[in-house]
Amino acid sequence: MKTVLFLINGWGVEHKNSYSIYDKEVVPNFDMLMGKYMFERLRKTVSNYQDAYRNASLDINEIYNYSIVNKAIADGSLANSETFKNIKATFDSRNGKLHIMCLIDRSMKILDDLKYVLKIINPVPKDETVERKKVFLHCILASNNYEDYPQIQEVLSKMNAELSNYATIGMVMGLASIGNNLSQVDMNFNIKILLSEVGERWQSFKQKFEVSQNLKQAPVFVKPFIVNTGFKLDSEDQVFFFNYDGINLTNFMKTIKAVNYGEGKPNNITYNSLFPIKYDQPVPHILQSSKAEMSLAKTCEGLGFKTLVLAKKDQINTINYYLNGLDNVTNPNISFIEFDNYLYHDDEIVNVINTYDHELIIINYDIDGCKTVDELKNTLKKIDSTLGKIYENMQTNSYTIIVSSLYSNDQRLVNDKNEICSVMYNEFLPLIYIDNFVTKKDFIINPDGKINDLFKTCYKSINKNYPGNSLVTKKNLLFKLFFN
Repeated sequence: MKTVLFLINGWGVEHKNSYSIYDKEVVPNFDMLMGKYMFERLRKTVSNYQDAYRNASLDINEIYNYSIVNKAIADGSLANSETFKNIKATFDSRNGKLHIMCLIDRSMKILDDLKYVLKIINPVPKDETVERKKVFLHCILASNNYEDYPQIQEVLSKMNAELSNYATIGMVMGLASIGNNLSQVDMNFNIKILLSEVGERWQSFKQKFEVSQNLKQAPVFVKPFIVNTGFKLDSEDQVFFFNYDGINLTNFMKTIKAVNYGEGKPNNITYNSLFPIKYDQPVPHILQSSKAEMSLAKTCEGLGFKTLVLAKKDQINTINYYLNGLDNVTNPNISFIEFDNYLYHDDEIVNVINTYDHELIIINYDIDGCKTVDELKNTLKKIDSTLGKIYENMQTNSYTIIVSSLYSNDQRLVNDKNEICSVMYNEFLPLIYIDNFVTKKDFIINPDGKINDLFKTCYKSINKNYPGNSLVTKKNLLFKLFFN
């Protein structure tokens, strides 16, 4: 059974204090379908398309590599690797410091992983008078959701307390501060803080994060700030990228390598990583990231269906990576169409649905880029028009339509009075299940669903033999008696 997953990413159920965008005149088709077919809400877990596709395809809610690190610790392969032994040997033989740069999300699991590594590299000596070499932790915030600050604060506070015998937190910054898309001017500024310790200082995570949260700034965009001094990046230091995986650090590393420490003091900074990173020269790494066992690609293969994704060109590689279980491969069961140039060409999109024989078609819209209320409403109108055409086509070409969103965002937009207003979507996402045979007379949508359950519902719609649970279930007799 062909199924169309129609996504309006960035949209959600409006908070009671939100500037109201939802209007049946703006989205008449959505409004009609919501009343005619089964409608429910999914719980929001992320605020960007990268994490959304990761969770939807892989059914995970944390940095994927925690499980790989834990296994490598348990079987000894981490400590016994040649790269790890070299990090330890270099730290012991040089006068330089060790800088461990680690991604931080909401999970506490990183604490045990770091403690294991630090106990080996920088053990507490029996003689307390022995002067120990310095290890600094630079914490890179990876979350795109500004609501995660309280949990991130808790992680950093525990890190500060539990790892203080082995290492000191030096800097905290969002991942965007070292990302490859950062301008060279900004990258130079951030590296200068690492070299000079001159910059914004906050000893209280709570105060800093409260400011960022009130501004609705996602953690990934937090500017670098200093927590403790003494971390100046010197010419004999080591940099150890901890739980990174496949992140492009080319500009970051090139900027550091270009630092001139003066005559007679060459730049001997060395680099290692726990997982492979993207750079134009090899960086020794300890562990190889493994492919995920659960993914849309695996399900395609197991159930014998094909998937077609219509998405913007700049999102395709990321979506492909997660749909293929953390692997950037060309998969015969998953195809992509760039639809930047005909986002709102209703007839062309309907033609794709009718022409291609893929059983699952994902149409990936997003409303993140809207700067004003009028722009947002106009974008939703266009998307709603396309939805109407697809629904009209469904009446003569039988298939299922699932309308939803993989994430939602809160935005500050300019309204028609030139005022800044808050458009707030709370923790729920809309879900409409449109099928002329699976009707709300006999079926309901499970209200406790997650994003991954949305994909499972698509799988079940395509192939009834899928063993996982669908969000759509039959009403029992008692439900019918009381609610019909």
